[in-house]
Amino acid sequence: MLVAVLFTVSCDKNDEPDVNHAQDIAGKYEGYSVSEFQYTAIPITTPSENISITANENGTGTLSFESVTWGKFTIPTAEVTLTGNEYKIAGSGKTVMGMDPASQKEYDCTITGTISKDKKTVSILFEVPAVMGGLKITFTQGEAPASMVVAGVYNGTLELSVGSTNMDPVENSKVTIKHQENGKAEVTLEGFGEGGMAFQDIVIEDVEVTAKTDGSYSLTGNIDTMSGTTNVTGKLEGAIAKEGDANITFTLKPGAMPMNIIAVFTGE
Repeated sequence: MLVAVLFTVSCDKNDEPDVNHAQDIAGKYEGYSVSEFQYTAIPITTPSENISITANENGTGTLSFESVTWGKFTIPTAEVTLTGNEYKIAGSGKTVMGMDPASQKEYDCTITGTISKDKKTVSILFEVPAVMGGLKITFTQGEAPASMVVAGVYNGTLELSVGSTNMDPVENSKVTIKHQENGKAEVTLEGFGEGGMAFQDIVIEDVEVTAKTDGSYSLTGNIDTMSGTTNVTGKLEGAIAKEGDANITFTLKPGAMPMNIIAVFTGE
């Protein structure tokens, strides 16, 4: 008896085995990184980062990433595939990081990411399980939103005055800045009590954050919020220096109080 067997083989023309897709995505990509780890509630955003990809003869790619904040990452043989209009990249390698040269160590890391076929949209995730309870760094091509760059917890001193009267400063004051999805920032001045005054946290939404040419950022916003059961109005003006120092002035008018309270926060 003769039996005829027909085999049908389908091939994805987007991912032919003899095509070196690493050559297609080779180049330098400029963007920013957002880092998350166990010990911080607010991700750390680092602007002006870049990634380089070079093609290897065997079809894989070598990816290099030297982060201003986290150190140097090298993925020597990343696999690159094409699906539709998107390249996918994945691989493992090493990173060298530490607070200073003497404390630097080498750690295992992995990457997964995507690059659009027109190379205009890039997102690559770096994972370092052995660092800070599990470090995740996402590189995104493009300019970092200003409100993400300044996000964080700032600790310092709050100087208070009413009219021409200066009050004792509030030591161990805290200001928290969070990124909002609309590109603005939420700024929280931690509650304080001084000279018979007591305030709960003052949360100010929709604060405008603007990047300056010198690397600093300005903050401006109107205040109309509640501190406990007291309505507080006024304005916020300040700056975050390139080095991370904060100087923010809160002009506060609680309820029907006839005079403004000027609260100047300085910290880092």
